[in-house]
Amino acid sequence: MIRTPLGYTISLEYFLHPDATQILIIASATGVVKGFYKHFASYLQENGISVVTFDYGGIGGSKPISLKGFSTSVTKWATNDLESVIRHVSMTWPHKRISLLGHSLGGQLIGITSSSLAADKIILVGAQCSYYKFWPWRERMKMLFAWKVLFPAFSKSIGYVPTKRFTAMEDLPGGMAMEWARWCLNPNYLFDYFTEKDLYFHRISAPVISYSTSHDKFASEESTDWLTEKFSQAAVKRYHLIPKEYGVKHIGHFGYFQKRCSHSVWPHLLSQIKEPSIPA
Repeated sequence: MIRTPLGYTISLEYFLHPDATQILIIASATGVVKGFYKHFASYLQENGISVVTFDYGGIGGSKPISLKGFSTSVTKWATNDLESVIRHVSMTWPHKRISLLGHSLGGQLIGITSSSLAADKIILVGAQCSYYKFWPWRERMKMLFAWKVLFPAFSKSIGYVPTKRFTAMEDLPGGMAMEWARWCLNPNYLFDYFTEKDLYFHRISAPVISYSTSHDKFASEESTDWLTEKFSQAAVKRYHLIPKEYGVKHIGHFGYFQKRCSHSVWPHLLSQIKEPSIPA
């Protein structure tokens, strides 16, 4: 556990390789606990890369006794939580190269975290613009109802959104849920809520490797391209994975890190994490 500047603690898990020169920090998707990534992290550890996973404030091991009254936001998940983890890792292992892997929302947070500028490499997995019109029609209707009706109602009445009751996500802190909803209803997503000096997408010069896959209802190829293009100063390599080419029927938004992809997608990710081939 580490204590953050906002006073709450963050739960971390370490997968350390004794000879690793590189440490990968995994920034999770919305409402996803760090344990979801443990098998993939162990695989990387076995292949010479140290990994650190963590839970955002209010999620999993970083959840207080009650979410009612717990104050955080998506912005704070970046500027407080991810920032604290990067600083902790860089201070604990000052001679190791730090890479960042952002899954979905985690990839978005990288661009509003100042310490991301020091990263040696950035991997974006299903990291997208979550503006609602990028979503498939059926999911769009569900999420519009959630963002416009359920999120405000629950946040006002009980102080958080009990998403665990009706989705695979963990319950979301009220402030985080409402800020995310505002972003998702805006065509320019998060970019209308920050000044240029508070954004780092366009300042990051480390290599960026960005992944999407077909039939991902949460991150289309178009929405992933949209976000990837915000890393305008980075040398970018873009991959759009076709499941059958990797020996699986479906990858989806979460399959990248599930064991069914361990024989094909994981080696591809490993090769890019270790030595990405970046075009000049």
